[in-house]
Amino acid sequence: PSLRQDICLETCKDSGWLSDDLLAQPKDEHEQSELVMMNGWDILKDNLPVPIIRNPSDETEGEIESIEVSPGSVTSFFNSNFLKEHLPNYEKRPAQIDYSRVIANTFNEPVHNYIEAPTGIGKSLAYLLPACLFLEKNRHRKIIIATATKNLQSQIVEDDWPLIQKRFPNLKISLLKGKSNYLCTSALARNFSHCFGKDSIPAERAAWIILALFLNRTSGDLEKIPYLLKKWIEPLNAIIEDCRADLHCTDSLCKPSDCNYGKHLTNAEEADLIVTNHYKIAMMQEGIVGLSHAVVIDEAERFGDNVRKALSIQIELKDIKNLFYRFRGSPKRKGFIQVIDKVINKLEKGKGKKAKAAKETKDLI
Repeated sequence: PSLRQDICLETCKDSGWLSDDLLAQPKDEHEQSELVMMNGWDILKDNLPVPIIRNPSDETEGEIESIEVSPGSVTSFFNSNFLKEHLPNYEKRPAQIDYSRVIANTFNEPVHNYIEAPTGIGKSLAYLLPACLFLEKNRHRKIIIATATKNLQSQIVEDDWPLIQKRFPNLKISLLKGKSNYLCTSALARNFSHCFGKDSIPAERAAWIILALFLNRTSGDLEKIPYLLKKWIEPLNAIIEDCRADLHCTDSLCKPSDCNYGKHLTNAEEADLIVTNHYKIAMMQEGIVGLSHAVVIDEAERFGDNVRKALSIQIELKDIKNLFYRFRGSPKRKGFIQVIDKVINKLEKGKGKKAKAAKETKDLI
């Protein structure tokens, strides 16, 4: 970027690397080629021999100014026939329009705004509309919506968004929950040998197949697994606890970018509107937050407590029990200690340093 384009081009031509013919008549595009946009810094940062401190001013240099949203366009939407056509029972509410206009004004100014409104005026629609009007004009930015409950997240994505999308078909929405809400594909693959081992039972095999199909054919959100199915096939719960993404989706255990949670993260990075929760917003990736123009905090009376919980570490009894369960196993399932014991016994029968070390370690195991 520091070189002028003409100098760079002349240098390349003089070296013979670029010829006049190639510049004038480039080769035809390959049938299977596609344009992929990547962040060069993300590719290089882990491969550089020495750490490089980036100049913070570089991040904002050349930043594109945002185009403002007119509150009048919000009013025009509510006064149009769009809502009447798609929501026959809709009744225009002045409080909802006022609320939405305040949201639009907030997007235009670098300020924090706190708005309280009674239940039933349609807050979700009132903030989704100005958000989409802004994103329609500013496709390089994102807006995040953070809620306290999963129910409200589902309501926004499944109930409110289909209506809004009819007006804004080119905008993309993404639902991003915490890692504990998803299965880790790599962990489930590693679980195969146990579920289909010689000591396994039919219910364990069925549970593994169900989860594999669930990952393949759905978004992988654990909330979508029916309660009665988990009650009917008991091993489902144990496998889910063993394969949750928050326990396994790390660079050392799997490829998070290719895993189920990683796909949701990629969808969020590509989306215009991201729906998440209070806990997740406190830990949101810089790649998403850095491109976000605003964050709408719904159910904000719970936001402070939820952020404090997200940024603190709390070990509960169930976490300790789960750790010991994974360590010692059960009559139906091998734990880490049984796996280690089997390896030690096998090494002990051999010869050399490994066999000697195994004998010395056996009493400890």
